[in-house]
Amino acid sequence: MPMVPLSFLIALPVFAMAVFLFSRWGKASQFHWAAIFLTAVFLQLLIVGVRFGYGVEGVIKGHAFISVLLPPLAFLSFSRMRMTWFDLIHLLPVSIVNVLVWLYLPIVIDFFMGSVSLIYVFALLNIARKSEWWFDWAPMRWTNYLVVALWMTIAMQLISMLTDFAIALDFLFGGGERVAEIVGWACMGGLVIYGTAYFVWLSRRESKKKPQPSTEDSLLLSNLSAELQRDFLFRNPDLSLDRLSRRVAVSSRQISEVVNRAKGQNFSQFVNDHRIKAACEELKQTNKPITSIMLDVGFFTKSNFNREFKRVTGTTPTAWRKKMVASRAGQSGFQHQN
Repeated sequence: MPMVPLSFLIALPVFAMAVFLFSRWGKASQFHWAAIFLTAVFLQLLIVGVRFGYGVEGVIKGHAFISVLLPPLAFLSFSRMRMTWFDLIHLLPVSIVNVLVWLYLPIVIDFFMGSVSLIYVFALLNIARKSEWWFDWAPMRWTNYLVVALWMTIAMQLISMLTDFAIALDFLFGGGERVAEIVGWACMGGLVIYGTAYFVWLSRRESKKKPQPSTEDSLLLSNLSAELQRDFLFRNPDLSLDRLSRRVAVSSRQISEVVNRAKGQNFSQFVNDHRIKAACEELKQTNKPITSIMLDVGFFTKSNFNREFKRVTGTTPTAWRKKMVASRAGQSGFQHQN
């Protein structure tokens, strides 16, 4: 029975994500480039499996074409996520690779593709540096996933860059005899780096220290809190940084920087503090199911609600409600004795 190449297995979740984004093509224009990028990744993984898993060398030109297309598509997927005619300039590396393939210069091709990946890695890192306000257009429930996706994409581009340089060196000094082995290790390394990027990002979030706010910062925070409370805006599950920015007439970047500087939090955590406070009141004053309260205060998923509730209160919603019930029972008993 023939073995299934590892790249085929990696391609399955990529394909599922691409299908999901294409299904929202008319509803969320911000994800057009991301849908195209994931489709290209899926095709690349299939080509890698066919070429190195089954020895089909006829796909080599398609392999080179998609390989050099991935870095600019990755960048375009996160660069404000809007399609413009100016984006076509990013197709220039593809044209150069086509010429190099026609001239049959494998060493030059791999060095060139590695260099292209390196350039776009720096471009993506620049976006990551601004990620707290870069995704101001997105509903809060999306922002964490977008940041994780960004870091995973950076990790993928690093793997691609190192693979291209390693293959070029193998052709230069070893005649290309270890290309299949290099690609196999790249697939394994990609899985490891994806997980590492995610946990590094989490530790980076948790390690932020809470500084002392300035008078100006405190004033803006007060205005932001008042606006969130007005008409219970914080309960809106589709609330975004951009929407709040327009309501208070302050730029998204300034809001993000002030919240980070004064509270040691990102924007999502700042808003979720208001939501958790409201949830605590409902847990204390009503017998409504926890899921209903979660939806009432603006959370979209139970996992995020539980995680944020524990961050703010140090316990779970169920345990917090039991504690409040026990406290009321104790107070009632004491009053009855008196």
